[in-house]
Amino acid sequence: VGNVGAEEAISWLEAPRHPQTQAALEALRQRHGKTVGHAGKIVDAAFSGELLATKDAKCMRLWRARDGTLLRVVSACPGDGVAFAPNGQNIATGSVKLSRVQIWGPAGGSAVGCGKTKITHGKA
Repeated sequence: VGNVGAEEAISWLEAPRHPQTQAALEALRQRHGKTVGHAGKIVDAAFSGELLATKDAKCMRLWRARDGTLLRVVSACPGDGVAFAPNGQNIATGSVKLSRVQIWGPAGGSAVGCGKTKITHGKA
């Protein structure tokens, strides 16, 4: 993920959300409850068409949108935002206000590590 700069990743966090993000989040909440397993309030969500990322103040959860299967829990990613890259291959987490962002990228050729491999990240 070294090929993605902080400015680019912050632009993902600032971009309008996918029009189906709220509906995907509501479907997930119906299946898993209001917090969908987060310790705190969900502060942001991003939908890629296949994946849904939910974010509380300290961690991100990555879900398969079609059936609500939890794919990954990523801790130690503070901030109030989450967004997919336009190509769907990376996720940014962090805070636009603080200009702090972490970039999570593909691992083992799977979309953002959704296969049997770990999500990789880099700090921009």
